[in-house]
Amino acid sequence: MKQPLKPYENLSQQGLCQVQVNALKSMIPMLEYEKGNPYGSIDLGDGFVLLPPRDRSMQMLHGDAATAVHTYMHDQTGDNVAD
Repeated sequence: MKQPLKPYENLSQQGLCQVQVNALKSMIPMLEYEKGNPYGSIDLGDGFVLLPPRDRSMQMLHGDAATAVHTYMHDQTGDNVAD
């Protein structure tokens, strides 16, 4: 395992970078952007958001399952969803 030779120097450098970023954001507010809710989430109000389920890895769909998802997505969006 690779360890930094000077861990405290690295830590202080990261702190310095964060301070500089924060200073720029306070001087130029346009640099700060507001993050929206994640794609597919539902805003429940009062600061709560319902997040969609997610797999840890991609799953390839085949046959009837692929057709069902493709049809559903097309019906929801009206777009031609890629195969």
